[in-house]
Amino acid sequence: MSALYRDLVRILLVLGFSVSVFSACSSSAIELKPEDDGTPSTTVVKLNKNVSGLRDLANALIKADSIAVFNIEYNDDGSVLYWLSMKAGGDIELYSEIVSEEMQVPELSMKREGNEFYWTVNGAFLKDSKGDRIRVTDPAKPISFILHGESILCRVRKTVVGEFPVTRADYLARDVAFDYDFDKREYICHLSSGYTTSLPTASMFHQMEEKVLNRSFYKDVFIDSGIVLSSNKTLPAIGYLNLSSECISLPYSNPSAEDKALQTAIITGEPVDMNGRLLYPDGQPRYRVLFVNGGTSTSHGSYLGVGGVGNMRSFVENGGSYVGTCAGAFLAANGYDGNANYRYYLSVWPGIANHTSLTLPRMGMFIEEDSPLLRYYDFGGDHYVDSIRHNNGPYPQSLPPGTEVLARYNYPKKEIVHMQPGIWAYKKSAKSGRVIMEGSHPEVVKYGEQQDLTAALFLYALDGVGVTTFKGYLKNGKERVMNKKSTDNKPDYTRIGDLQTHHFAAYIPSDAKNVRVELKSSSDCDLALMMSQDSFAFADVAEYRSAVPGANQKLSFPTIREGLWFIAVQCLTTVTVTETDYGQAYSGKTEVLNGVPYTISISWE
Repeated sequence: MSALYRDLVRILLVLGFSVSVFSACSSSAIELKPEDDGTPSTTVVKLNKNVSGLRDLANALIKADSIAVFNIEYNDDGSVLYWLSMKAGGDIELYSEIVSEEMQVPELSMKREGNEFYWTVNGAFLKDSKGDRIRVTDPAKPISFILHGESILCRVRKTVVGEFPVTRADYLARDVAFDYDFDKREYICHLSSGYTTSLPTASMFHQMEEKVLNRSFYKDVFIDSGIVLSSNKTLPAIGYLNLSSECISLPYSNPSAEDKALQTAIITGEPVDMNGRLLYPDGQPRYRVLFVNGGTSTSHGSYLGVGGVGNMRSFVENGGSYVGTCAGAFLAANGYDGNANYRYYLSVWPGIANHTSLTLPRMGMFIEEDSPLLRYYDFGGDHYVDSIRHNNGPYPQSLPPGTEVLARYNYPKKEIVHMQPGIWAYKKSAKSGRVIMEGSHPEVVKYGEQQDLTAALFLYALDGVGVTTFKGYLKNGKERVMNKKSTDNKPDYTRIGDLQTHHFAAYIPSDAKNVRVELKSSSDCDLALMMSQDSFAFADVAEYRSAVPGANQKLSFPTIREGLWFIAVQCLTTVTVTETDYGQAYSGKTEVLNGVPYTISISWE
């Protein structure tokens, strides 16, 4: 019997529960194993082919004060997954490979016929008042309705976006019906108790999850001119576009122990800034774009180390864009010259970069006729940029799916290089940032088409940042505590960084009175509280905003429009910056680098 198993039994015994539930399950080969991400507080409990025991266990745990089911998820393979929260021992997942009919969840999903998708409920087509099947007009994600205590939660993926009451007896009796208001584009839920509520359509969820780009960052660009990279502290295109920037600039060769330690502190982190400058405490990107200069990619990667490479990779995967020229392009790849999985490359582009073996020629670039770079400049109308310096930069060995070719080399003197992609891009998902790789060196040119080319790379990168991250759904009368540190690996509950915005949502019913949204913090930093119903509540679009001096804010309404409301918290405090020979030094309220703790709540009568 494992330690976690014994601890769970002990907790139930302390609470006065019999261990007979566990005895019923133990004969069905309970398997305990750590989660794949290695989080020490999370364990998967797998109960094979024992739905009755699982259900009894879940019902017992729901009644416990210190243990509660906080989600029940049904997977595509027919298995059911219970998420349990234990105050004494972290989170636990329980799942069974067989689903009992009694425990089935009414699920809104999609079914394809020909080239069209139609909404279904429990596999049956959902129809409008005319009897016609309802077509999916957005590439939205299926919505599921999950039993949770005495409520049903409406989810898109794992994000809860609505909640309404229902008794367990009604739910298990399947006395829950769903209808669709074609004119209002709303799903209506009818319960046997007479309670009726509406939920926004999938198009709103789709907008929330995949169409709203993040625009809350500390600054625009971070320039990596670290060890064995060119020492460009800024670039002409950055001033040309009026972008804000910071950098790290260290010796190209013969770095001292102090240089190495400084690069580690800035990129990997230090006690005053545990995530390093690229990342917020929750792992989100602190800058819009990371630019990596030319130089020697393998050596720079080894100086970055596993921690620095990991932070850069997280930067891109969590929504920051990346532009790399020459060595910077190599660094983004999975490997070089046929060698895959190089340990100190970022692998944010899944391909292999090959050297051109051309040193210091001037090469032209043909801009592809469908290149997105033409959205920003026309390059003299001929879509060609001449005489760009080249110093053994890369071209892709092959083009993995999702790779865009933006421009091609013009160098007929070497056939293997001529017309190879010289600039290419990749964006893994809506969540991740765009990666742009440039094999030559237009970045230091202060005028003309080469400056336009570098500016276009930055503009395309800025337009390719990841979508806004949604922290979670706020429940009536329940306070959400945002006090975790980066090392806790709980990003949805982690403190807020400087100039960052955290986003939440709450579904407010039509009969809600005296609605109150409150933000509390013991910090002496300045926080703002915002609300909007049309989209994420960024400062420039929020319908309501409270930003009095200090961290404590409140928004109150006698009544408010029914529907899904977006609620945001923004940290207005940042560090004091001093220019140095290596870049920038921080002082002042440096505590914001590790995040400001706060609580957020919504309540109504």
